[in-house]
Amino acid sequence: MGYNTAVLILNDAWGQILDHPEEFVKGLYEAQHEGGDVGVGFHANVAHVMKTAHADVYRVYITHGNWIIEIDPGLRDEKFLARYRGQPYFRKLIDERCRWVGAALREFRRRLKRALDGKPPEEIL
Repeated sequence: MGYNTAVLILNDAWGQILDHPEEFVKGLYEAQHEGGDVGVGFHANVAHVMKTAHADVYRVYITHGNWIIEIDPGLRDEKFLARYRGQPYFRKLIDERCRWVGAALREFRRRLKRALDGKPPEEIL
């Protein structure tokens, strides 16, 4: 197996990424171990790189706006925490996203169980 690195690319930055592909790839490579933002051309954050983890490690992320956070009981991303510490909007947003993730996981589990039991997929209305 090996190691994997999750990346959130900001779509409005594709022009700079296409104009500076080598700078982009180098930025991804340099950010893979510690995680962080990758800037290219005149765009300060074309992508956010999450810390590398072994392929056997389960990882779940929430994305919203221009950020991504790992759903990690240890919450080890100090850079992320420092950026949003003390912002009530962010606390409300995380609470909402956690409720949404809980509901999405319950629905995923229900549909997966149905599929594993050999039942046909449900139609989406």
